[in-house]
Amino acid sequence: MPYSKRELSRELKSLKESGCSGIFISIKAKSLRSRESPKRTNGIVKNLLGQAKAAGLKTGAIVECFHESEYYLTDNCTPPVNYLGASYVPSADYYPICPNNPRAVQLCHSSIEQVTHKFDLDYLYLQHFRFPFFWEKEELDIQNRIPPFCYCPFCVTEFSSVMGEIVSSGEQMVSMMPEWLEWRSEVIQSLLAGIIARISNRIQVIIAHPPLSLIDLPFTTGQLPQRFIEEGCYLSPQLHHKVKQKDLVWVEDLLDQYQLELRANKIFPSFEFDSKIEFDYLTGIAKKFAGILLYHRATKKDHLFS
Repeated sequence: MPYSKRELSRELKSLKESGCSGIFISIKAKSLRSRESPKRTNGIVKNLLGQAKAAGLKTGAIVECFHESEYYLTDNCTPPVNYLGASYVPSADYYPICPNNPRAVQLCHSSIEQVTHKFDLDYLYLQHFRFPFFWEKEELDIQNRIPPFCYCPFCVTEFSSVMGEIVSSGEQMVSMMPEWLEWRSEVIQSLLAGIIARISNRIQVIIAHPPLSLIDLPFTTGQLPQRFIEEGCYLSPQLHHKVKQKDLVWVEDLLDQYQLELRANKIFPSFEFDSKIEFDYLTGIAKKFAGILLYHRATKKDHLFS
């Protein structure tokens, strides 16, 4: 988008003076693969990040891993399915791809490699790095015996190979649920290990996760927060209270749980704000964590406090 270098310099200086220590830029996979203007896009991003560095700010890129609207528009699209075989119907906001889908893994690796090789970054923020769960609009049903998604052919084939028998029905899934849950989490861990190997510890990795209790995350998303920490990553619970129609007390309660159970200074929570009262409150708790990411709803800009 058009911008003035003078205006950008002024805004970066203002961010620094307000207490922000850095900025995050959301880099869409579509722009990285664009045949029309990738050089122009890369140039704009490099210039912005360069000016941020010159202003004494840290830089981060937000990359969407298993969420790709472009893929859904192709004939090769294989959407996630539930254990009854019903395909996921994407919304206007969320187009999840199964982490076992080879195309999804290829897109994820490609985006990360391009971002980390083209741009000078301090942080890499992995968005949607999990099995499908649209936490912004959906609620976790604690009565469910099995996770809602995904049981696509890629998942079932791989799991059958691991188990040494053909798994083909929902009833089998239910009977093998402990093994299924463990396998899903290992899929995510293996993908993370591959990403860490690719970036060679040059960049700090932050992994976003839905605002759920720690005991619910493995079941719903396949994410294992403690294992992420052991790999040297930061955790970013997305505590967007207005999205979930909650208040700041809800934020405090979840943060207390994460701190108590994880016992590690590797929490990098993400918040949204749209008022000075919220801004002041959220920046006030930043010192408790390795950092926080603030997302301004009106301007759609990401700011980093650490």
